Amino acid sequence: MVRVLEPKTFPGLLDSKVVSRGTMEEHYKLYLSHVQKGQDLTERLTQIQCTRSTAQATEIANLKGDLTFVLSAVRNHEIYFDILAAQGTPPTGKLLEAICACFGNLDNYLKDLRQTARTCRGWTWTMLDECTGRLWNLPSQQMASGPLWKARPLLAVDLFEHAFFGDYGLHRMDYIDAVMTHLNFKPVESRYLGVAG
Repeated sequence: MVRVLEPKTFPGLLDSKVVSRGTMEEHYKLYLSHVQKGQDLTERLTQIQCTRSTAQATEIANLKGDLTFVLSAVRNHEIYFDILAAQGTPPTGKLLEAICACFGNLDNYLKDLRQTARTCRGWTWTMLDECTGRLWNLPSQQMASGPLWKARPLLAVDLFEHAFFGDYGLHRMDYIDAVMTHLNFKPVESRYLGVAG
């Protein structure tokens, strides 16, 4: 079944304790603009491809490059917004078992996630390597390039300045610490189990 690109809502997002309501409202508006841009690009590509004109090859290439960026931005933000609960919930069940198997314990996992975030200026991810079943915390410096092929993104932390600068300024580590304190692992577990996309 093909789904239309539509914005998602994230209950409790604006009440997140990680950043101020104003910063989160602006961040959500940015996400909505990515969704709209994705809709516009999809519509334009559909129109061009229906004409089958080879003269438009350059335009198609440019549009598809833009679409790659926009779709990545939409999905990255959806995973990030999912984890920013007003009240964080710890991992449980199979996800916690996997974290302990890969990192020794939850504290080691969070330390590794925090350290990975410190080294990155784009996105930090917890990924499930579908080739090995191992969990990795990995950086990705660009919006449209994931950190690992054949891996399922479970958790994302946005480390671009728009996510925190209005509240934290140059104190990026304070933002990272706030994210670590308020992680909502319920959607992470759903993605780990393959229940949610």
